[in-house]
Amino acid sequence: MTAHSMACCADSAMMFPLGYAEGISISVDLKQLSSICPEVLKNAGVEADQLRDRFCSGKPSAIPSCSDLEHIFAPLFSAPVSVRISLLKLKVLEILIYLSNMKSEHKELTQYFSQQTELIKEIHQQLTEHLDQRFTIAELSKQYLINTSTLKEIFKAVYGQPIATYMKEFRVRQAMKLLRETNDTIADIASQVGYQTQGKFSSAFQSIVKMSPREYRKIQGIAPSDSFSKTL
Repeated sequence: MTAHSMACCADSAMMFPLGYAEGISISVDLKQLSSICPEVLKNAGVEADQLRDRFCSGKPSAIPSCSDLEHIFAPLFSAPVSVRISLLKLKVLEILIYLSNMKSEHKELTQYFSQQTELIKEIHQQLTEHLDQRFTIAELSKQYLINTSTLKEIFKAVYGQPIATYMKEFRVRQAMKLLRETNDTIADIASQVGYQTQGKFSSAFQSIVKMSPREYRKIQGIAPSDSFSKTL
C-alpha cells in the first residue's frame, strides 16, 4: 500500500510490473476530515494534521504487505456484491485508524529504490524469457551485482511474492497456455517451462491448478498429442 498527497501523482506516470493493477484507490479530503471527523475516528486518535505531516510532506510512502493489511483488504474480495460498498466504507475508517497508529516502518520511495526496481525488472525479464533454464539467487545476485537479501526483498515488494513462489506460478500459467493452445505432449511442455521430469511438473501443476495437466487439457476440449495414433 502507498500513501501520498495528490500532488505527488499529478504529473507522474505509473509503471505496473505485471502490465496492469488491481486494487482500491481512496482519496481523503484532509480539510474536510479536520472539520467533520467521525466520532469513531476521534476516539481512535485519528487527526488530519498528523496524517498530513506523516504522508503528505514528502515522497510517496510504501507500506509493505503484512497480516494487518491482509486483514483489512481481504474481506472486500470475498464479500457479496450487495454489501461491498457498505463494507468498503467501514474499511476506509479502518485504514485511517491503521495509518494513524502504525509504527514508522513505511519506506519512502527514493530514487535509489526506483533504480533497484529497474534492476529487478531486468531480472524478472531474464527469468520469464528463459523458462527452460533455472537460475539460483546466488547466480542472479552475482550477475546483477545486488545483495541476495536485497534482491529477494525488492522482488517481493515489486511482484508481491518471493521469487520461487512467483516463478512456480508463472511456469504453471505458461504451461496452462501451452496445454490450451498447442498439441505438444505433456513431457515436452514440462521441459519448455523448466521441469526436468514430467512427474515434478505434474506435482507443481496439481498444487496450483488442483488438477493434473492431463485433466486440465481434457476439460479444455483438446485432444492431447500423447494419445494421438496414426496409421501409415
